Amino acid sequence: MYFIPKDWILEFRVLNLTKQVRASLFAIFIVLSFLNTITFAQEEKETLNQRLDRLEKQNEELSKALKERLSITPSSSSKEDVDNLLLKNPAETPVKNVLALPAMGVDAVPGTSKNPAPMKVSFKNGFWAESEDKNFTFNFGPMMQFDNGWYSVPENVNSTMDNPLTDGSALRRFRLNAIGTVLKQFEYRMEVDFSGATDFRTTTADPQAPLFLTDAWVAMNEIPFVGTVRIGHQKEFLTFANGTSDRYYPFMERPLVFDAFEDGNQFNNGVTLSNSYFDKKLHIWTGLFRTGTRTGAFGVGGGRTAFDQRISYFPILNLEEQHWWVLQAHGTERSLPLVSTSDGQTQFFKAPQVQFFNRPLVRTGSGFQVPRIISTPTLFSQDGETAFGLGTQTAYGRWTFGAEYVATQIYNAYLNTVPGYVSSNGRDAQSIGNQYYDGFYVQGLCFLTPGDHRSVNPSNPGFTRISPVRPFQWRRTDDGAVTRGPGAWEVKFRYDYSNIQNPFFTQAFIPTKISGGNYQAYTFGINWYTNTNMAVMADYNYNYRDAGKSVGSGSFSSFGMRTQFEF
Repeated sequence: MYFIPKDWILEFRVLNLTKQVRASLFAIFIVLSFLNTITFAQEEKETLNQRLDRLEKQNEELSKALKERLSITPSSSSKEDVDNLLLKNPAETPVKNVLALPAMGVDAVPGTSKNPAPMKVSFKNGFWAESEDKNFTFNFGPMMQFDNGWYSVPENVNSTMDNPLTDGSALRRFRLNAIGTVLKQFEYRMEVDFSGATDFRTTTADPQAPLFLTDAWVAMNEIPFVGTVRIGHQKEFLTFANGTSDRYYPFMERPLVFDAFEDGNQFNNGVTLSNSYFDKKLHIWTGLFRTGTRTGAFGVGGGRTAFDQRISYFPILNLEEQHWWVLQAHGTERSLPLVSTSDGQTQFFKAPQVQFFNRPLVRTGSGFQVPRIISTPTLFSQDGETAFGLGTQTAYGRWTFGAEYVATQIYNAYLNTVPGYVSSNGRDAQSIGNQYYDGFYVQGLCFLTPGDHRSVNPSNPGFTRISPVRPFQWRRTDDGAVTRGPGAWEVKFRYDYSNIQNPFFTQAFIPTKISGGNYQAYTFGINWYTNTNMAVMADYNYNYRDAGKSVGSGSFSSFGMRTQFEF
């Protein structure tokens, strides 16, 4: 083996670098000489008088521009200070003095000021501020949904759930939202839900967390070939139902398939990529998330992740003619979140687990008081979950129809606990194999008022805000006339089916409240959108519960009303 002294190598690199520098300088000299030759040749064509006339004209233009800029007195310096810098004749001002003008609040050249553009403030679906050049925007607004509900439930159904269905009211959602852009390309959003607070005097979870962090993310838009990259606590946009904001959803609650299979993963920490193609007719959304971070921005546990994919295609997309049709497919492969589990004695351990359940479509009381109509026992699995779905939505004028199917599978599931541990009820882990659950919904909507319709967001398929053609008005003006407007009126229907049934759940030691089963619901209702920001909803539900056992099955009905405003 041969060795070359280090100082030889260093000398060689320096020598080689020197040669490169010399070559670069020589190339630059050749280019400059060529350009100078061209310029000199052109100038030779001009006579001396022509050159003097051209220079005098340029001098006059520069003097005029400086005088125009001096007509506005700088806020940070006096007019005299600027005059001293420019002397008596602006045309004779030294270059160094002209360069000092921007520091005094004056533009040396019009349009080159580094001072920030002033913000315009207005009210446009909330407090709105934006710079004149639209590089910076900021929107702040609240959202409130106040519900009342009534139930008619037989005793054999009500007594076999974890909580009874009870007439009452609920502050369903109360959120504060801030969203904006920076330099047009960067976007941010922060939203917090206060509706879970059982006592606004404390932040202690008693028994549920008083604050629910929904959105806390930043994004970079319009990246070539990529589209949008978003990082932070955000939605997992798997279905059309979840793609529609709570502000714009036409029913008091999303469908049962969302509640059973998607609500537990509605928000999580992650990074997403999304983009639209072919004039927004094709939209692709991809996400990588950390499971178990739904209600906050904190999460621990190595490798507990989810990979999501949603593809949306619009065979018809004509928003001006109020006619659109979208087809969707989604899939997700996810690890079950780690949850602290007890063996019933002194030992606690983290175990990957999940529980599927459905709540009523009209809800009263705090979240922990809302019963689960059907529910599985806690399922344990080290092998994770796979879910997929198909859906379609279409609108033509006042009519809107849609349907979605969602299914999920848990691999190598166990009851009671994970292998190697004893559960709190003293039972060993019981293998129940792969578990498959599914459900679907179909819905129809129709506006009764002429011209009103439902639109869609092609960049993230879901319903958008309703803006009544004739907002509700019924008041007397100063001149004595009475103004009238009906608002927008919409009737609606939806059928829901959710299936989480399994023969293993009928074992004697499993109580009816967690024995699985299936749940069907027929919803009829009407929506009144008084204006762009306020609405009243009324939903009637006829429900049938199959508890999976001979006891606890039966039908019941519910009626709910919602008053909401959002900006």
